[in-house]
Amino acid sequence: MRLTHLVTYMKISREYEPKNLNWKLLPDILAKFRAAIPEDERIEAGMPKRSTLVDVPSCEVSTFSQSVELPSVQELLSFIEGSAEDPVRVDIYLDCKCKWEDGNLFDRLPPYFKFSWKSDRVFVQIARNTSSQSLELLEELEGLLQLTPAAPPKQENPARNLKRTVFIAHSFDDAGRSYAFQLTKVLSLLGFEVATGEGYAPESVSSKVRRRLAAQEIAVAIVSERDDMTWLIQEATAVDFSGKPLILMVEEGATFKLGILGDLEYIKFPRGHISESIPPLIEGLRELGFTFSHYNAPTATAGQASSATRSPQR
Repeated sequence: MRLTHLVTYMKISREYEPKNLNWKLLPDILAKFRAAIPEDERIEAGMPKRSTLVDVPSCEVSTFSQSVELPSVQELLSFIEGSAEDPVRVDIYLDCKCKWEDGNLFDRLPPYFKFSWKSDRVFVQIARNTSSQSLELLEELEGLLQLTPAAPPKQENPARNLKRTVFIAHSFDDAGRSYAFQLTKVLSLLGFEVATGEGYAPESVSSKVRRRLAAQEIAVAIVSERDDMTWLIQEATAVDFSGKPLILMVEEGATFKLGILGDLEYIKFPRGHISESIPPLIEGLRELGFTFSHYNAPTATAGQASSATRSPQR
């Protein structure tokens, strides 16, 4: 008969960065943890010392095509050395059991020691030992295997958290509306929600534009040749002060003085051909951290009119 006895325990778990291991060190590691098993493991609370501690190692190794359970670390090493396939996962357990005089076994749960290796992580767990002893064991293990505790993934570009929402600011003549329509179509195909200043709202135009602009993550301003862009300069300035990314697209021939935004780069496109600004627009969005798995921007050729340009001198 096999009985299970649940006990109160302390448990420490730690994850480590991926690492190729020297498997031949595993017997030494298991021996160190065996030697550190506390005396309390041998005693059932409130009962006489009539039990004998039995520590039972077990191992499991998985390759691409198979999974094998093994009773010892030595057999695990033999399997790894003789296998034609590299391991993809290795698990080692050290169970502690109390064997009574009548032969019954009491499992101490959870396993006293667990070591798990995969290509993308290393995991170690120690249960039912003092905090100081467990930490010493972990530090010794880390030094022996040269393990580095896992850290949160670094965020390469904070802008990757931006939602795919865009406000397009444009003039309300036929050319401005046409440009905005073409950009809206492209951005929608790329998964962006697009808002503009078009459509009725019971408020002033400037108030409507500011409100809609504030609700979007990114602003795109289209500057065309024949319009007074004073209002657009004001909105562009408001965007810059709010910390939102601002992409300027300027039609050739347009006079546009950015004032305090004078060092901002812009995309220049030939009159009537805003489609030629799409490749640099995609490049700008990628710089902000967006990805487009199904879009490859064409390479600019000599003489192509659309390009990223420094703002004109005031």
